[in-house]
Amino acid sequence: MEKRLLWGRNREFYFYDMYVERFLSSFYRTGKIIDTLEAVASGFPPGSMKKRIEKAWRGILTSKEVGDVERTALTFIEAGFENPFLLVMHQVCLKAEDLGKDAKPILRLLMRLRSRLMDKTKDSFRKRNHISIEKEFQNQFFIWLSFVLLYLQEESVYVAIYRSYDDAPELIQPAVKSLIFALKEHPDEVTPYDDFFREYPFDLIRSVMLYLYSVADEKQVDFENAIYEIITEKVRRKGRRNI
Repeated sequence: MEKRLLWGRNREFYFYDMYVERFLSSFYRTGKIIDTLEAVASGFPPGSMKKRIEKAWRGILTSKEVGDVERTALTFIEAGFENPFLLVMHQVCLKAEDLGKDAKPILRLLMRLRSRLMDKTKDSFRKRNHISIEKEFQNQFFIWLSFVLLYLQEESVYVAIYRSYDDAPELIQPAVKSLIFALKEHPDEVTPYDDFFREYPFDLIRSVMLYLYSVADEKQVDFENAIYEIITEKVRRKGRRNI
Protein backbone atom coordinates (compact mmCIF):
# COMPACT_ATOMS: atom_id res chain seq x y z
CA MET A 1 0.00 0.00 0.00
CA GLU A 2 2.81 2.41 0.93
CA LYS A 3 4.72 1.57 -2.26
CA ARG A 4 1.62 2.21 -4.33
CA LEU A 5 1.07 5.56 -2.61
CA LEU A 6 4.72 6.53 -3.12
CA TRP A 7 4.53 5.54 -6.78
CA GLY A 8 1.41 7.67 -7.18
CA ARG A 9 3.12 10.69 -5.64
CA ASN A 10 6.22 10.25 -7.79
CA ARG A 11 4.06 9.90 -10.87
CA GLU A 12 2.17 13.06 -9.93
CA PHE A 13 5.42 14.97 -9.51
CA TYR A 14 6.71 13.64 -12.83
CA PHE A 15 3.76 15.20 -14.69
CA TYR A 16 3.93 18.35 -12.61
CA ASP A 17 7.63 18.75 -13.38
CA MET A 18 6.97 18.14 -17.06
CA TYR A 19 4.23 20.77 -17.12
CA VAL A 20 6.39 23.41 -15.42
CA GLU A 21 9.37 22.77 -17.70
CA ARG A 22 7.28 22.91 -20.88
CA PHE A 23 5.28 25.92 -19.75
CA LEU A 24 8.43 27.93 -19.00
CA SER A 25 10.11 27.10 -22.30
CA SER A 26 6.95 27.69 -24.34
CA PHE A 27 6.09 31.03 -22.71
CA TYR A 28 9.73 32.08 -23.12
CA ARG A 29 9.25 31.64 -26.85
CA THR A 30 5.67 32.84 -27.37
CA GLY A 31 4.95 35.31 -24.55
CA LYS A 32 1.27 34.31 -24.74
CA ILE A 33 -0.66 32.11 -22.29
CA ILE A 34 -2.99 30.70 -24.95
CA ASP A 35 -0.15 29.72 -27.28
CA THR A 36 1.82 28.31 -24.37
CA LEU A 37 -1.01 26.04 -23.21
CA GLU A 38 -1.58 24.83 -26.76
CA ALA A 39 2.10 23.95 -27.12
CA VAL A 40 2.25 22.25 -23.71
CA ALA A 41 -0.89 20.20 -24.34
CA SER A 42 0.19 19.05 -27.79
CA GLY A 43 3.24 17.20 -26.50
CA PHE A 44 1.87 16.04 -23.15
CA PRO A 45 1.37 12.30 -22.48
CA PRO A 46 -2.24 11.10 -22.48
CA GLY A 47 -3.98 11.23 -19.14
CA SER A 48 -5.89 13.42 -16.73
CA MET A 49 -3.27 16.20 -16.70
CA LYS A 50 -3.26 16.47 -20.48
CA LYS A 51 -7.06 16.71 -20.43
CA ARG A 52 -6.90 19.44 -17.80
CA ILE A 53 -4.43 21.47 -19.86
CA GLU A 54 -6.47 21.02 -23.03
CA LYS A 55 -9.65 22.08 -21.22
CA ALA A 56 -7.94 25.20 -19.92
CA TRP A 57 -6.65 26.05 -23.40
CA ARG A 58 -10.06 25.53 -25.02
CA GLY A 59 -11.63 27.67 -22.30
CA ILE A 60 -9.51 30.61 -23.45
CA LEU A 61 -9.98 29.81 -27.13
CA THR A 62 -13.77 29.64 -27.01
CA SER A 63 -14.47 32.23 -24.32
CA LYS A 64 -16.73 35.11 -25.27
CA GLU A 65 -16.13 36.90 -21.99
CA VAL A 66 -14.06 40.03 -21.63
CA GLY A 67 -11.72 39.73 -18.68
CA ASP A 68 -9.24 37.42 -17.05
CA VAL A 69 -9.99 34.29 -19.06
CA GLU A 70 -6.30 33.34 -19.00
CA ARG A 71 -6.20 33.70 -15.21
CA THR A 72 -9.28 31.50 -14.89
CA ALA A 73 -7.69 28.87 -17.12
CA LEU A 74 -4.46 28.78 -15.13
CA THR A 75 -6.37 28.65 -11.83
CA PHE A 76 -8.13 25.56 -13.19
CA ILE A 77 -4.75 23.92 -13.82
CA GLU A 78 -3.43 24.93 -10.40
CA ALA A 79 -6.25 22.99 -8.76
CA GLY A 80 -4.51 19.84 -9.97
CA PHE A 81 -1.13 20.79 -8.50
CA GLU A 82 -1.29 23.12 -5.49
CA ASN A 83 2.38 24.01 -5.50
CA PRO A 84 3.97 27.41 -4.74
CA PHE A 85 6.40 27.32 -7.67
CA LEU A 86 3.52 26.75 -10.07
CA LEU A 87 1.59 29.70 -8.63
CA VAL A 88 4.63 31.99 -8.94
CA MET A 89 5.26 30.91 -12.53
CA HIS A 90 1.66 31.51 -13.57
CA GLN A 91 1.43 34.90 -11.84
CA VAL A 92 4.65 36.13 -13.45
CA CYS A 93 3.55 35.12 -16.93
CA LEU A 94 0.07 36.58 -16.51
CA LYS A 95 1.51 39.90 -15.36
CA ALA A 96 4.15 39.98 -18.09
CA GLU A 97 1.56 39.43 -20.81
CA ASP A 98 -0.79 41.96 -19.24
CA LEU A 99 1.93 44.62 -19.08
CA GLY A 100 3.50 43.72 -22.39
CA LYS A 101 6.83 43.32 -20.59
CA ASP A 102 9.75 41.12 -21.56
CA ALA A 103 9.62 38.25 -19.07
CA LYS A 104 12.68 36.43 -20.39
CA PRO A 105 15.10 37.45 -17.60
CA ILE A 106 12.65 36.25 -14.93
CA LEU A 107 11.82 33.11 -16.91
CA ARG A 108 15.52 32.28 -17.16
CA LEU A 109 15.75 32.76 -13.41
CA LEU A 110 12.80 30.42 -12.83
CA MET A 111 14.28 27.85 -15.21
CA ARG A 112 17.52 27.86 -13.22
CA LEU A 113 15.69 27.67 -9.89
CA ARG A 114 13.15 25.04 -10.90
CA SER A 115 14.96 21.96 -9.59
CA ARG A 116 15.88 23.70 -6.32
CA LEU A 117 12.57 25.29 -5.42
CA MET A 118 9.92 22.84 -6.46
CA ASP A 119 8.40 20.81 -3.65
CA LYS A 120 8.03 17.15 -4.58
CA THR A 121 4.87 16.76 -2.56
CA LYS A 122 1.42 18.16 -3.14
CA ASP A 123 1.78 21.28 -1.01
CA SER A 124 -1.04 22.16 1.35
CA PHE A 125 0.40 25.54 2.34
CA ARG A 126 -3.08 27.11 2.45
CA LYS A 127 -3.76 25.38 5.78
CA ARG A 128 -3.94 27.97 8.51
CA ASN A 129 -1.17 26.97 10.88
CA HIS A 130 2.02 28.77 11.82
CA ILE A 131 4.33 26.95 9.45
CA SER A 132 2.05 27.17 6.43
CA ILE A 133 1.37 30.88 6.97
CA GLU A 134 5.13 31.49 6.96
CA LYS A 135 5.43 29.58 3.70
CA GLU A 136 2.55 31.50 2.20
CA PHE A 137 4.19 34.81 3.10
CA GLN A 138 7.38 33.70 1.40
CA ASN A 139 5.51 32.48 -1.68
CA GLN A 140 3.60 35.74 -1.98
CA PHE A 141 6.82 37.68 -1.47
CA PHE A 142 8.34 35.92 -4.45
CA ILE A 143 5.28 36.69 -6.57
CA TRP A 144 5.55 40.36 -5.59
CA LEU A 145 9.30 40.35 -6.19
CA SER A 146 8.72 39.01 -9.70
CA PHE A 147 6.41 41.95 -10.42
CA VAL A 148 9.06 44.35 -9.09
CA LEU A 149 11.65 42.74 -11.37
CA LEU A 150 9.34 43.15 -14.37
CA TYR A 151 9.10 46.89 -13.71
CA LEU A 152 12.78 47.08 -12.82
CA GLN A 153 13.73 46.43 -16.43
CA GLU A 154 12.68 50.00 -17.25
CA GLU A 155 12.29 51.77 -13.91
CA SER A 156 14.32 52.58 -10.80
CA VAL A 157 13.95 50.39 -7.74
CA TYR A 158 11.69 52.91 -6.01
CA VAL A 159 9.40 53.34 -9.03
CA ALA A 160 9.29 49.58 -9.57
CA ILE A 161 8.23 49.04 -5.95
CA TYR A 162 5.69 51.86 -6.18
CA ARG A 163 4.13 50.48 -9.37
CA SER A 164 4.01 46.98 -7.94
CA TYR A 165 1.75 47.97 -5.04
CA ASP A 166 -1.59 47.43 -6.78
CA ASP A 167 -0.47 43.98 -7.92
CA ALA A 168 1.02 42.88 -4.61
CA PRO A 169 -0.64 39.78 -3.09
CA GLU A 170 -3.07 40.61 -0.32
CA LEU A 171 -1.00 39.24 2.56
CA ILE A 172 2.02 41.42 1.88
CA GLN A 173 0.34 44.53 0.45
CA PRO A 174 0.38 46.35 3.83
CA ALA A 175 4.13 45.74 4.10
CA VAL A 176 4.65 47.06 0.57
CA LYS A 177 2.62 50.18 1.40
CA SER A 178 4.73 50.80 4.51
CA LEU A 179 7.88 50.32 2.44
CA ILE A 180 6.74 52.93 -0.10
CA PHE A 181 6.02 55.49 2.61
CA ALA A 182 9.35 54.77 4.31
CA LEU A 183 11.23 55.20 1.03
CA LYS A 184 9.55 58.56 0.48
CA GLU A 185 10.85 59.73 3.83
CA HIS A 186 14.28 58.07 3.65
CA PRO A 187 15.06 57.28 0.00
CA ASP A 188 18.82 56.87 0.50
CA GLU A 189 18.77 54.85 3.70
CA VAL A 190 18.94 51.10 4.10
CA THR A 191 16.44 51.06 6.98
CA PRO A 192 13.22 50.87 4.86
CA TYR A 193 14.57 47.81 3.04
CA ASP A 194 15.94 46.24 6.20
CA ASP A 195 12.64 46.76 8.06
CA PHE A 196 10.53 45.12 5.36
CA PHE A 197 8.85 42.08 6.99
CA ARG A 198 10.89 42.70 10.11
CA GLU A 199 8.29 40.85 12.17
CA TYR A 200 9.03 37.65 10.21
CA PRO A 201 12.62 36.31 10.45
CA PHE A 202 13.10 35.31 6.82
CA ASP A 203 16.78 35.42 5.86
CA LEU A 204 15.97 35.06 2.16
CA ILE A 205 13.64 38.07 2.13
CA ARG A 206 16.14 40.15 4.07
CA SER A 207 18.95 39.33 1.63
CA VAL A 208 16.81 40.12 -1.43
CA MET A 209 15.69 43.44 0.03
CA LEU A 210 19.28 44.43 0.83
CA TYR A 211 20.19 43.58 -2.75
CA LEU A 212 17.44 45.92 -4.00
CA TYR A 213 18.88 48.63 -1.77
CA SER A 214 22.35 48.07 -3.22
CA VAL A 215 21.12 48.66 -6.80
CA ALA A 216 18.61 51.41 -5.96
CA ASP A 217 20.53 54.05 -7.94
CA GLU A 218 21.24 51.90 -10.99
CA LYS A 219 19.42 51.75 -14.31
CA GLN A 220 18.60 48.53 -16.17
CA VAL A 221 19.64 46.26 -13.34
CA ASP A 222 20.94 42.81 -14.32
CA PHE A 223 19.22 41.01 -11.46
CA GLU A 224 19.11 37.47 -12.82
CA ASN A 225 22.45 36.19 -11.55
CA ALA A 226 22.31 38.13 -8.27
CA ILE A 227 18.85 36.86 -7.27
CA TYR A 228 19.79 33.33 -8.33
CA GLU A 229 22.90 33.36 -6.16
CA ILE A 230 21.02 34.75 -3.16
CA ILE A 231 18.28 32.13 -3.34
CA THR A 232 20.50 29.14 -4.05
CA GLU A 233 22.87 30.08 -1.25
CA LYS A 234 20.02 30.35 1.26
CA VAL A 235 18.56 27.03 0.10
CA ARG A 236 21.98 25.37 0.31
CA ARG A 237 22.56 26.61 3.85
CA LYS A 238 19.18 25.42 5.05
CA GLY A 239 19.51 22.10 3.24
CA ARG A 240 15.98 22.42 1.92
CA ARG A 241 14.53 22.38 -1.55
CA ASN A 242 11.95 25.10 -1.22
CA ILE A 243 11.87 28.85 -0.69
